[in-house]
Amino acid sequence: MWVRTSSLGRNLALACALAGCGDSEVLSGAPPDEDVPVADRARPITVAPDVITAIDAPEAPDATPAIDALEAPDVITAIDAPAPPDAPAPPDVPAPPDVPAPPDVPAPPDAAPSPDVIAAPDVTAPCPVGQTLTVDNDIAGSGYREESANWASWATDACRTTYRYLSRTVGDGSRRGRAIWQPTFRATGFYRVTTSYRQSTNRTDNADYYLEDDRGTRRHVDVNQQMGSGCTRVDLGLAWCRVGGACRVVLIGDDGQSDSADETTFRLERCDGSVAVSPCAGIAARPAYELCGETATTCSGVFTDGSGCAAFCAAAGMVCTARFGAGPGCMREAGAIACNASNGHLSDWCECARR
Repeated sequence: MWVRTSSLGRNLALACALAGCGDSEVLSGAPPDEDVPVADRARPITVAPDVITAIDAPEAPDATPAIDALEAPDVITAIDAPAPPDAPAPPDVPAPPDVPAPPDVPAPPDAAPSPDVIAAPDVTAPCPVGQTLTVDNDIAGSGYREESANWASWATDACRTTYRYLSRTVGDGSRRGRAIWQPTFRATGFYRVTTSYRQSTNRTDNADYYLEDDRGTRRHVDVNQQMGSGCTRVDLGLAWCRVGGACRVVLIGDDGQSDSADETTFRLERCDGSVAVSPCAGIAARPAYELCGETATTCSGVFTDGSGCAAFCAAAGMVCTARFGAGPGCMREAGAIACNASNGHLSDWCECARR
């Protein structure tokens, strides 16, 4: 017998075939208004094979190309491939290699001349003969100082602006004290040292000046400050002073009288870097002798003890070549006197030379 199926039945059969239904599931999908003999239900195979064959047609293999169509690998390759080659661009920007320019700026080598500038303090060459260092109470930082509070200032007849004097109206009223002149030396050599005071009848007649140099020589000069006129200058002699040394003049007022202190100068006469012992050291070492001048072969000065010029020069291993009258303080008078004269003078000027 023929099995009648409607179009709905065929569709159900097709769907069941795809879902893997049994035969009974295919036929059970028939509408209830269609007659299907029971005896024939065992033979639905005539329909199932045709439907299954049509459904199982090789359409699945055709679907696989759809997967290939994604060609995702090709897309990824197109994206990833060019990027890495382009990334190395940074190495093409070699800015750091160009930065080494600083080494090409040799500033330090050009600055090297500074050591030559430091050498400039060689002010002693050439020797600045005639250079004068002035030390005074009116020049701040010049090297003047006092060691007591018994000093006062006055301006009348001062060698500079004012002068200083020991007064009984200040300090402890004892009129005792020390004044010191010590400059900063820029050249080593022999300096002519000159001090000054304001002459007055109420000044001391026994001002004790000491010239101390860098050879260890200490020369004493006794000055009567009642003698002179107004601003009076006194030659204290030559002193060997060195750069950084301690050359100085010290005035000691210890007799209760009024000592006067004013400007003192150190004038360079010749440069000498040696520290040789002064040829006149024997004269300078005696308190009664005043050394007023010296060279490598001569000495000049004043004796104040009546010993005479022969003894004065012998202290330096020299002989007298000239003699003049003089008072303390290296104040030579006019008129020559015989070197061996016995004139009874307590003080005379002597000039000495090597034998």
